[in-house]
Amino acid sequence: ERGKGGRGDLKRIEQIARIERNEKKRTNNTTTMAAPKNPYVNKSNLSTPSSTLDTNTAASRLATGYRKLRQLPTVITREELEGENLEEYIVCGLGAYCTNNAIPRNFDEYLNSTNEDDNHCCMTTTLLNYIGQHLNYIRVTVYPDHPDFKNLKKDEHPPWYTAFRADFTSACNKFQLLSTGDHLFEGHDTQPLYRDVGDGKYGVNPFGKCDLKRIMTKIFKTATPSNKKHEKAAWIITTQEAIGRPGECKFQDFNDWSYDYLLNVVDTLWKESKTLKKYTMPRFTDEFFGLDWYCVLGAYFMCDDGLFRSPEDISNGKMNAVFPSLHQVQDKAVAKKLTNAIRTNLPDDIPNHVRDRFSAKSLRKGGTTTVSMVGGHSTGTTVDNYIDPSNPVTSFPAANALHGVTTLTALPVLPEMNAVGRHNRPQWEALIDRVFAVNVPHFMPDGRHRVILEVCLASMIRHYESVLEKCGAQSLFVTKLTEAATEVRLRDDAHPVTSRCALASKRIKAMDPDGTRDKTLMAEMASDLKELKNARSDSMLELASQKAIIAKQTNDLEKQARIIAKQKHEIEKLNAEKNQWKMIKRLLPDSSPSSHLPVNSSTVTSKQRETSQPNANVDASSSTSSANEMTASLSYNNKAYVNAETTGNAGEFLGAVLEEMSSLGMLSLSNNKLITKSIPMRYSRNKQLLRNCIELAAFAGDPGDISLLVNATRNNADKVKIKTTAVKIATAAHNKMLEFENSSAEVNKSEKRPKQPLILALGTRIKEYKKRCWTAQGQNGKACDAKIIDLEELRSFEIAANPGTPDGNRSILLQNLRGRAKSGFFSHLFTLSINYEGSLTVSRQPPPGMTKISSTHPRPINRISTIIIALLFCAVLELLYLKDKDNAVKNEVESAVNAAQVQFQPQHNEMMRSNAVQSVAMPFEKRPEDAAISGPNAVQETCCIECTFPQNECCLFCSDVSSPREHDLLMASMEGLSHYIMENFHQEHSYLKTRAWAGNSHVGNRPAQATYYYDWMRSMQRVDNVKRVCEIGMNGGHSVIIFLAALSSGQRESGVHLTMFDLAQFAYSTTAVNYINALYPGMFTLHAGDSRLSVPEWTANVKDGLLCDLFSIDGDHSYEGALIDIKNAAKATRKGGRFILDDVNPGSPTREAFDAALNDGILEEPRCIENVHFRISYDNRFDETNARDLISSWCTAKVA
Repeated sequence: ERGKGGRGDLKRIEQIARIERNEKKRTNNTTTMAAPKNPYVNKSNLSTPSSTLDTNTAASRLATGYRKLRQLPTVITREELEGENLEEYIVCGLGAYCTNNAIPRNFDEYLNSTNEDDNHCCMTTTLLNYIGQHLNYIRVTVYPDHPDFKNLKKDEHPPWYTAFRADFTSACNKFQLLSTGDHLFEGHDTQPLYRDVGDGKYGVNPFGKCDLKRIMTKIFKTATPSNKKHEKAAWIITTQEAIGRPGECKFQDFNDWSYDYLLNVVDTLWKESKTLKKYTMPRFTDEFFGLDWYCVLGAYFMCDDGLFRSPEDISNGKMNAVFPSLHQVQDKAVAKKLTNAIRTNLPDDIPNHVRDRFSAKSLRKGGTTTVSMVGGHSTGTTVDNYIDPSNPVTSFPAANALHGVTTLTALPVLPEMNAVGRHNRPQWEALIDRVFAVNVPHFMPDGRHRVILEVCLASMIRHYESVLEKCGAQSLFVTKLTEAATEVRLRDDAHPVTSRCALASKRIKAMDPDGTRDKTLMAEMASDLKELKNARSDSMLELASQKAIIAKQTNDLEKQARIIAKQKHEIEKLNAEKNQWKMIKRLLPDSSPSSHLPVNSSTVTSKQRETSQPNANVDASSSTSSANEMTASLSYNNKAYVNAETTGNAGEFLGAVLEEMSSLGMLSLSNNKLITKSIPMRYSRNKQLLRNCIELAAFAGDPGDISLLVNATRNNADKVKIKTTAVKIATAAHNKMLEFENSSAEVNKSEKRPKQPLILALGTRIKEYKKRCWTAQGQNGKACDAKIIDLEELRSFEIAANPGTPDGNRSILLQNLRGRAKSGFFSHLFTLSINYEGSLTVSRQPPPGMTKISSTHPRPINRISTIIIALLFCAVLELLYLKDKDNAVKNEVESAVNAAQVQFQPQHNEMMRSNAVQSVAMPFEKRPEDAAISGPNAVQETCCIECTFPQNECCLFCSDVSSPREHDLLMASMEGLSHYIMENFHQEHSYLKTRAWAGNSHVGNRPAQATYYYDWMRSMQRVDNVKRVCEIGMNGGHSVIIFLAALSSGQRESGVHLTMFDLAQFAYSTTAVNYINALYPGMFTLHAGDSRLSVPEWTANVKDGLLCDLFSIDGDHSYEGALIDIKNAAKATRKGGRFILDDVNPGSPTREAFDAALNDGILEEPRCIENVHFRISYDNRFDETNARDLISSWCTAKVA
């Protein structure tokens, strides 16, 4: 009994016996009329599970609690049940109470929950069972001879009770459905676990990622010898196939297993802990390795020693227990272990609240639902009592349904080892002994379960390829199986272990019960075999090629060794001569340096130069002068480079070195950057100078030429072509260096000693230029690590870094404009425009009394360049308004601005321009920030824009309207964002234009709305000190530019921050974010994902004092989606905060959602601008030849 039922069953039997003894003693000692026996305590209870006894006790407590609440006697009497009172008591009393009240799952004598933190309640079936048990108690104990029970059999009920059950079920379900928000009814919170819910077909829904396939795949992928995950997988698959209760897998015993040779199936007898019934449980295979019981059990036997029992296990009676770790463990503890195994192996990105919905019950719920969907496996009548529970065929339909087999009556097909060939049988027998560590007698070579081991191994080999593909070669399953196959030498010279296992896997898959083979799989196997043969041939050819390469490299090494030996000999000879001269010099007292001929670089012959030490310690100047003397006659053309010979590393040409390194495979590309795998030995002491030359070559050379040099050895390129390409790159590098040095090829030729691309000399020149770049940019680290930049870019850095120069002072004046402007927005853009791709620079020598702006255009002027020029003019004009009172200069710059704005004419609201004339008559800092609107000196404000709803309300006062100049800068910045997207994602930019043409335009296409947003945000900041802005819906990011431009000065210290909630579904979203972060660093955060989920999650995690001051909504345009966004945004915004909503045309779904929020009291004080006309062109904002007239509306409100 301990081996099967555990201590729980023994305790239950002792408890029932003790109750029996106490009842009998009480009956014998009572002199009065004996009290009626409790029907819940009788001899039949010896076989009643504890769960059933608990149900009977709960039914008694339910009736007692109900009677106490109704102030009725605790003990029910016959007088209460006379006539129709019994029906009224059950139907109108206890039944009515249960259908209108939530009964806690664990309740006390007054029907209150015993755990305040537990909101689970009894479900309908549980309550109906309790009422039935109470009625049975009345029938047996209180009033056995009641007329309603007359002529009824033991298992029959009164007619009124049958009707009551249907009505009670309907009413109770309805009540529980309406009360779900406050109470959690038992059973409704458990999510079924199905075999496979598909590969992401339900989108981002986390429930769409939870199925047995993913769980088992993760187990196989992450299993280790210490975590025993394969044993947990065996628990799961054993319980799932049986549709058993969570704790019933512990009763699995090898003594109950058998192999049916007629049906070719393994039968594992299943025991129900509640009913103590036993029934057959045939085990089927599956196409997926994680749902194949034989493969999973085999993995448990192999990886976790499932067939090995320790002496302690044997002494405790666990020899034949399938899962010794679950032996003598209570059912609930087993259920917890199973639940933990399921939850920990769900996908990692599943939220905890979803993960908690899955438990051990999910296996039974999913299996029962699956079987029910295909027709069930019982009739639901008394005929089921005549079904033979020991016949495994009766379970075939349900098993096939669980494994996704469409033909429910199909016979099982188990894998066989005979499929690998009888001549291989001894090897596979040896493999069984190597894979499984066995000391359980049933699985020994002469045991009756030995055949099960063969089937398990065959199934493991069958799924070998799938596990290798899904889980990788490092998984414990693949590693163990491969090691075992290697140890039994399951391989030959042509096929490694993995190939042999894969081949055997296909053979086992192709085998059917009749011994024939599937033609498709056989054709696939033949194709694989052909590929293996071809691969072997290719490998042999590759081996021969590698041998030839090794032989060539060996010869080259030997040649180099001879050259090195010869050079060493020459060095020793030169050192000997040098020592001789030193001795002679000491012996001759009148000697002078000029009276002797020292052995130095000027006296070494050309032959000695070739064999001199390659790493001679000479400085750059001496090396360069020597090299220039030797190559002075070399003409500066390609032909001379091609025919040039090396004269030592000091005088080597860059082209010759590039050719050598390309031929030896020393060059490679990393992140589109030319790098050196290694360098020639002779440059070991001057490697930085060589790398400088290569860096300049990569900077100046054509990418195609660079790629040719890198891939020369791989593509077997022609040597002449390599040499020509190397010379071409070296020429480009030298010309670029001359450009950096403000020289030219013609000037270089005319010099007495012209500069040439020799390694050490050129490397030293590049070193000086990189030091200049490092100094100008103020970088950290070493100067040698500085990046080579163009000369124009370097000059712009030097201008900004040298305030002592005229250009530097002017740059400082321009940068100081940030703090002088009203919002600092346009000055921030102006500073950016100075360095815009190096296309605009301040003149180095402006004429006296005049500010001259010069521009260099490396490419034809396009519209965005014109915009940047206009930006620059506007900024300089603003500076002159504040700093310069010279009318002549002012008139000249104003003329330049007018000329620049001819091409840049954004379509602003003319009414706004006309009404804002007086407010922009003077510079920003001279205008009052806020007009006084109260007090004795109150000023009557003028309304520039009236609301269309409600009427007679002002939406924007003239004092809040910015100047047209500031509006132009705003539109230019948004045009810059569109241009930035267009340059990086031309196709996506076309998509943006097409959507705008179709009516889905963004705020960057609507100048009137954009400027209104800008001015309204400015006014809100002055009134409410807006710092934290949130928004739903980013698209291209144009509204973000508006908000941050209005609220911040372009500096992080302003304290302004915008939090964005967007799907980020477009490819240009990341590009827009990068642009925004560059313009406003540290002031923007994007939460990618569905706003219906991300906004509440953000609100739950943010502190109350850090809620949004202002919330912009431009997300889902459906009624339901917009209303959800408004409700979520209102919770994320502080009380009294502001809303602004886009695309709320009258009659639209978004406007209906806005009106609903007003009616529900979520928002108040609405202000709307409706039906504003604007034109959208098909090509761009400035093309009027093909434009459409559209309308837009927007509203603002206050959070109630």
